[in-house]
Amino acid sequence: DYIACGKNVPEVIEQIVKGVCDGCVQAGAALIGGETAEHPGMMPEDEYDHPAEDVWIAKDANLYNHTAYIGGPCIIGHRTEVRPSAFIRGSALVGNDCVVGNSIVFSNNATLAGHCIVEDHAIIGGLSALHQFVRVGKHAFVGGMSAGAWLAAMVGMKPELLERRGFDCRKLLGLILISGQMTTHFQLKADLKYPGPRYLPTVDEYAPLHYAAADLPPILMVTGESGRDIACRVEENALMCAALRALGHKDVSHFIMTGCNHIGAFYHSGAAVSAFLLRLTEKIFL
Repeated sequence: DYIACGKNVPEVIEQIVKGVCDGCVQAGAALIGGETAEHPGMMPEDEYDHPAEDVWIAKDANLYNHTAYIGGPCIIGHRTEVRPSAFIRGSALVGNDCVVGNSIVFSNNATLAGHCIVEDHAIIGGLSALHQFVRVGKHAFVGGMSAGAWLAAMVGMKPELLERRGFDCRKLLGLILISGQMTTHFQLKADLKYPGPRYLPTVDEYAPLHYAAADLPPILMVTGESGRDIACRVEENALMCAALRALGHKDVSHFIMTGCNHIGAFYHSGAAVSAFLLRLTEKIFL
């Protein structure tokens, strides 16, 4: 699945990969994923973490040539069809008898139950769970939480991202952001080699706060409790809410789930999310 280390020593990495390859040959298994993550300061320099994960693909599943990327562990079920340019991340589940369209993305831990259709260019965000017999339309974005909420905020607030597909972010029905980072995401900063501490707030072109505006669609933010959720997460969402209101946005709210940590905010957000969705859908049908 990956090799994580405190310091990347190429000779050591080479020996680890060679050992994994030898094991795959002995087991008759394919090596299809893998990445290297260097974490200076978080792991000792002589420590290496290299878990092995399984990808299970049913014999009667149909993965077209050049399907792109499948990162383990994940499961692709019976009679399921995955079309070209799919990007399926680790711990994703694509159930039985599904059709997955062109150029789709399944983020980490996304779950698709059986008998579902996901149309072209759709994104299923991390920790999203879709029930059986669900159809996800073209260009749909199904967000989860955390990094998925950060991505949903970026897509829903930075106008040029949706303009590439012919959409106006200001005409979205609404944005539901569960414990999303409102500054530049710390993992993106690590990937791009930003200087400074992990949780040092940064507001640049990769920060939803950079795109706060009065004419954005209705926004619901839900976080855990300060000190229990990820560092600065509650405060960043509170700042986003205050900034939007100061700019004249008329429909933004921030719910803090008392006693909840990061994952707990997701599990206890149902009442706030349901009320928000009901209010928005009433505008369409009533």
